[in-house]
Amino acid sequence: YKEKKYEKAVKDWYKVLELDSEYKIDYFNLAYAEDELGSYEEAIESLNCFIESDPENEGAYFNRGLAKKHIKEYEGAIDDFIMAYKLNSQIEKHKTELIETSIKYGQELFDQTKYDKIFELCENILALNIESEEILNLRGVVNSYTGNLQAAQNDYQQALEINPNFQKAVNNL
Repeated sequence: YKEKKYEKAVKDWYKVLELDSEYKIDYFNLAYAEDELGSYEEAIESLNCFIESDPENEGAYFNRGLAKKHIKEYEGAIDDFIMAYKLNSQIEKHKTELIETSIKYGQELFDQTKYDKIFELCENILALNIESEEILNLRGVVNSYTGNLQAAQNDYQQALEINPNFQKAVNNL
């Protein structure tokens, strides 16, 4: 890994797994090399094998979420980031990726006018007690587009309580 010879690393990890597939940490290492090569589907499969043996490893869910995000499988990525966050909410990147991916997915859903799905997405994230001006603003936009103007204003105001300089919420008020 240090030499960034990921193709060789993948081949080596496959050899190790052929000898002893019970040593599940090798799947985690294999997934890292696969991800670095842009082989995201393979990385997801390797992480699936690792998670079977260690379902409490937040790093595996986080890494699998990143791989899913790369292939634009946003719903699965968000589920994995939520699991990583639930297992360890102290790691800031879990929260950051969850919010960034949710906003990206929310924008995609917005273009498809799937407002109920966006609202549900926002509710699921806010239920984790995550304070996010971006998520509140997104929910506010959905509320606005669906005619719930008072709820939209409340969302924009809550977003500004978190970040008084959040320009999107200022503009939406």
